Amino acid sequence: MTINTKFKPGDTVYTLDKKSMKIMSFEIDTVIFCSNPRLTYISYKPADCQVECIYDTYDEDKCFASEKELIDYITKPATAPEAQHSVACAGRP
Repeated sequence: MTINTKFKPGDTVYTLDKKSMKIMSFEIDTVIFCSNPRLTYISYKPADCQVECIYDTYDEDKCFASEKELIDYITKPATAPEAQHSVACAGRP
């Protein structure tokens, strides 16, 4: 199995802060990969994350290489599959 990720440790990515919903950036410390027969999940842990935020990770599909890419993503209209995915995954942290 080959695992391809959009980013690697040391890269800086842009995403939305989970509490304030404002744009933030962070340097990736750890890439987390989980896979089962139904789905593959990749997330990133910030380098400045302390012990108390060990589970504070950011989904790969919500991390972007630039602030402009993030803004383009959040301002485009949602398509039907994206809307269904967000409803189906609403219970997942």
